[in-house]
Amino acid sequence: NTTEDKINQELEDGTLVKADTLEALAQKLNIDTTTFVNTIERYNTFVEQGQDEDFNKNAFDLKIEKAPFYATPRKPAIHHTMGGLKINTHAQVIDVEGHIIEDLYAAGEVAGGIHAGNRLGGNALADIFTFGRIAGQSAVTK
Repeated sequence: NTTEDKINQELEDGTLVKADTLEALAQKLNIDTTTFVNTIERYNTFVEQGQDEDFNKNAFDLKIEKAPFYATPRKPAIHHTMGGLKINTHAQVIDVEGHIIEDLYAAGEVAGGIHAGNRLGGNALADIFTFGRIAGQSAVTK
């Protein structure tokens, strides 16, 4: 779902790395070549088996075997947490003993317990707006 022009632009920008061999790609990425190649070979075995023995995934259908090879830098990120500071209906933060922490308010993804054990995409917006406003009003009217 991309174009050759976009790929070339990403290569130029450095957001995409290209190499003709896995070993060369590992070197460009500054990672251990043996570990990288072994990991790709193990992945390819999982594709052949139709099952990932390490993480129990089964959505594999393409082996990594045809050059050129591409990689894009990635790093872990959190876009939503299901925990956080406990708040009351006035957006006041509650301590572990159930007492209000004076002059401390929370809203949005820093506040936990709003979505119970699950959340649907986009639902965070409702609690951000709702409890953000409540927190602001609570702080002003204190």
